[in-house]
Amino acid sequence: MSVDLGILTGLVDDIGALMAAGLAVTLAFKGRNDWEPSEEDVPKGPARVSGAVTAVIVGYLWFQSEQLFDSGFFNSIIFFTVPAVIASLLVYVILITVFTYEIEIAVSSSETKREKLIGGIWLRRQASDQLRKKSITTQKLFEGAAYDCDLIWPRISRALSKVLFILTYLILIVSGSVMLTAGAILLNNA
Repeated sequence: MSVDLGILTGLVDDIGALMAAGLAVTLAFKGRNDWEPSEEDVPKGPARVSGAVTAVIVGYLWFQSEQLFDSGFFNSIIFFTVPAVIASLLVYVILITVFTYEIEIAVSSSETKREKLIGGIWLRRQASDQLRKKSITTQKLFEGAAYDCDLIWPRISRALSKVLFILTYLILIVSGSVMLTAGAILLNNA
C-alpha cells in the first residue's frame, strides 16, 4: 500500500535511497564482526570496496526508478541477487569452517587473546606428512609450529584462500544490499 505524500513523495523516495546508500557506506567503515577473519589476515579494504560499490549501485537503481520505473527490471535484480546472497553466505560459512584457525597472541606478560587467521588451501608437504604420522588436526599442528604460517602452508596457498574469502564477502555484502534496495524500490512503487 502506497501513501500519497503529495509534493513530498519524490523527496521521501530520494531520502530513502540516500539512507540505503549511507547505510552501505557506514557498514563499510564499521568495526569487524566476530564472524570475519582478523584484520591482519583480510584488511578493511574489501569492506570499504563493498560499501563503495553498493553505494554506486544503489544510486544507479534510484536513478533508474526515477527515470522510468520498470518493475521487470527490479524483479530481475531480485531474481539474481537472492540466489547470490544465499550461495555466497553458504560458501562463506564453508570457508570459515574449513580455512579459519585460531592463534594465541600475547597481550601482556600474563595475558593472551585468541584471534582468527586464514589458513591455506593446501598444506606444505612436510606439514601434510606430519598430520598423517601424528594423526592430529591442522589446528594442533599449527599450534605446535608456534603459529608460524610458513611452516604449515605455502604463501600462495594462503593468498588464494584469502582471495576466496574476499570475493565471497564482496558478493555477499553487495548482492545483499542490492537485493534489499531493489525490494524497497519495488515496494515503494507498488
